[in-house]
Amino acid sequence: MTHCTDNIYSIIQDYCYVGYVAKTHGLRGEVIVITNENINIDNIDNIEFIIFIIDGLPVPYSAEQIRFKTNNSLILKLEDVNNTNTAQILITTEVYIHKNHIINADIETTPTIIGYTIIDRTHGNLGTINDIDTTTINTLLVVQDKLIPAADEYIIDIDNEKQILYVSLPEGLFD
Repeated sequence: MTHCTDNIYSIIQDYCYVGYVAKTHGLRGEVIVITNENINIDNIDNIEFIIFIIDGLPVPYSAEQIRFKTNNSLILKLEDVNNTNTAQILITTEVYIHKNHIINADIETTPTIIGYTIIDRTHGNLGTINDIDTTTINTLLVVQDKLIPAADEYIIDIDNEKQILYVSLPEGLFD
């Protein structure tokens, strides 16, 4: 299933999730993006900006060069990212491209964990994720009457098959 984002990151509503940065490539600061298998990118040479989600915030980068590596991966060279040290910060970030460059951009491609069960290492089953609140500086997961920070340091694992988000939340969060 593939669809452009229109609810989680309203600031990037004209962009579609295409994949994530898997690793750096070479010494010039290039990165490899593993793309969603249902994504079909068009006009690759005309893509000017790519948005990365860094610490929960959309960060645009100018694209210097984009080329296909395989059917489901791209190699990106970004402006002002000129070495592997600079490129390292992009590893594991989500990647969004303007919907004008996506064939069938009306299909859902935004990864969502709404409906997933959230299980904490200490507190056990906390409930089902009902919504994602991006109106604050920190993204929050809405689970019944609780707001849970969606910070990377708290997420242990995501089981997409079972729709479970495993977390280790700080002491005192629910006291």
